[in-house]
Amino acid sequence: MQIPNALGEKSDMEQVFYSSAARVLASNSMPTVYEERGVTGIAFGENAYALTDECFENGLIIDALAAKILTDRGIDVGINSFGSKIPIKFQYVPEDDNHIIAWNMSVFDVGVNPEAQMLSFAAKALEKPDYPFCYRYQNTNGQKFLVFNCIAKDCEMLLRHYANAKIIADNVEWLSGNKLPAFCYGNPNLYIQCKEDDESLVIGIWNFFEDEAIEPVIQLGEKYQSAKFLNGSGTLCEQTAQLEDIPPFAFRGIVLTK
Repeated sequence: MQIPNALGEKSDMEQVFYSSAARVLASNSMPTVYEERGVTGIAFGENAYALTDECFENGLIIDALAAKILTDRGIDVGINSFGSKIPIKFQYVPEDDNHIIAWNMSVFDVGVNPEAQMLSFAAKALEKPDYPFCYRYQNTNGQKFLVFNCIAKDCEMLLRHYANAKIIADNVEWLSGNKLPAFCYGNPNLYIQCKEDDESLVIGIWNFFEDEAIEPVIQLGEKYQSAKFLNGSGTLCEQTAQLEDIPPFAFRGIVLTK
């Protein structure tokens, strides 16, 4: 990460201490670890310079700047050519037939390996997918990547959209062979922390948004036999735990036992 020489805007301090990757995952209700190894890896922007060989073992989620850094290092991330920066109006997600307003954010005119699987597109107008926005790709060395064709720090608002949260969550297992221990879809700034061992999983859930989180459903990575709900009530059903509404700036907890 490049540290700014001076604070130009009030948000710059947050930019210094928290990477775009950390902010995107936190806003999208995905638990993260900052040491050792999690389920899969994520590196946006210049953080890609710090990646070691072992970081590629469970797949990586990267943005366009990280993709360029890794490509220059001789690692095939599925981009054959990098072109100019292009402002866009929409992100199009074919699976949901969903157009997301992109607020004139930008992507790059890239040439993507035909072996890559496109998951969403960038568009200058409705019904016209012009450029790749997100794809997944496995190179000949077996390394797997989920690539967002944008500079993450400039496109955080778009990457925090529910559709991109779903894309990330749905592809974690493809990247690493493992599932997220917990994930909640559709509630902005619902922050999740997890602690697990061989017998149990403890989930802390904080609503850091101004609105209620209405009956949030926590998707679980595996089945549990029992659940104890802290500071509120809920229901365990198969691989989900449904909670009652969480007020703004309130906490809930779940202790799950196998």
